[in-house]
Amino acid sequence: FFGITKPDPERLAIRLSLVTRNAWLALVAEADGRGRRCLDPADQVRIVEHCALWAEHCGEHAVLEHPRAFASPHTRRVWLERTDGGRHPDIAAHDDTTCEVILMAGLPASGKDTWLRTHHPNLPLVSLDDLRAELDIDPADNQSGVIAEARERAREYLRTGTSFAWNATNLTASLRGQLLELFRDYHARTHIVYCETSAGEQLARNRARPVPVPALAIARMLERWTVPDPTEAHAITYVTSSSINGSIDWPPCAPASDLATT
Repeated sequence: FFGITKPDPERLAIRLSLVTRNAWLALVAEADGRGRRCLDPADQVRIVEHCALWAEHCGEHAVLEHPRAFASPHTRRVWLERTDGGRHPDIAAHDDTTCEVILMAGLPASGKDTWLRTHHPNLPLVSLDDLRAELDIDPADNQSGVIAEARERAREYLRTGTSFAWNATNLTASLRGQLLELFRDYHARTHIVYCETSAGEQLARNRARPVPVPALAIARMLERWTVPDPTEAHAITYVTSSSINGSIDWPPCAPASDLATT
């Protein structure tokens, strides 16, 4: 209702366009406002007017129906990190990245290993499952040693500018954020690959594993599960069982140069 009155409505409109469609947002907000019963009828009128103004505002900045186009994926990443208004989306930021890190995300048995084997069979890999086996640490035990070793191996790749993949569930934005910050500290491009399949397929795949993940553990994962969004990384690819050709690059309406690649 009140996006138009925020301190920097242009930045808000652009950021929202990266994760939703502003036209839909305005429409839902207007429907919500018209369905309300306000003690003061003027409040409802103001809400509806604000929704119309927001749609007009987004149209003026070309973000009503589509995501804001940026000069490059790195420009988008820099723009998101800077909040002082010192970066314009149309002016390409200097790209000082030295390598690319693919961060896998998804529930167990969602297809992460398969995607990596298919698309990047020779890419160096930091896998938490592999490290647990190597260090002989049970998934139910304290994982601090596994995480510490994984981060150190990642740093070794980052120091030499070597591209690699980090393979784990990475189901929360906060956990992904910690890793992505580490990668960017070493000037790495970041690419999230999110895998998802139907509940039935995931269950069947998990049961077929040599060592299935306990149902209780998966239930706990589902409680904190958040799908990654395009503001988190340079590029993001959604790999779902229902998507065409198995994956969807984001953003769908951007120039080819601004698409995630797999």
